[in-house]
Amino acid sequence: MYNDAAQNLMQDMMLWNEISDVLIESSYAEEKNDTEAVEKYDWKVEKLLNDNCSAELAQAITWAMEQGEDTSPFDKEGFTDSYFTDAKEMIAEADKLLEQGKKDNANGDAFGLVTVIYSVVLFLLGIVGIFKRLPNRYVILGVAIAGFLFATIFMFTIPMPTGFNILSYFGLA
Repeated sequence: MYNDAAQNLMQDMMLWNEISDVLIESSYAEEKNDTEAVEKYDWKVEKLLNDNCSAELAQAITWAMEQGEDTSPFDKEGFTDSYFTDAKEMIAEADKLLEQGKKDNANGDAFGLVTVIYSVVLFLLGIVGIFKRLPNRYVILGVAIAGFLFATIFMFTIPMPTGFNILSYFGLA
């Protein structure tokens, strides 16, 4: 969208340069009292305006003509920015999606941490039988249960990713 807007702006600037050249030639012919050349240049300006100008550019050219001799339609306040309105809206939408993606990424990291804690819990439960003394087994088992409870509670506090729907796993969504 931005490249389209930049290209349209550049085309309109080139068109304005061409119209400006024809207006200068027309002004010169008018000073020399060459009515045939003046008619030719007026016809050419009319064709350029009618065949190649957008309505917005035509309004800006009319504004520039009313301002004086050395005024460009691109000097009109907000005219150049109007080319990029759609691009700016898309950029704002992209920024919003990027922020949501950053949140989802942070949530994904938290889910990764939960899996690491569960892995540690499974490791502790796996080695609990190696210890011969009962108090050591209870300590390792207690740490594993505490880790399991912590990981489970932490997992349920993490928001689901954007657009997640549990029914989609069953083909119902």
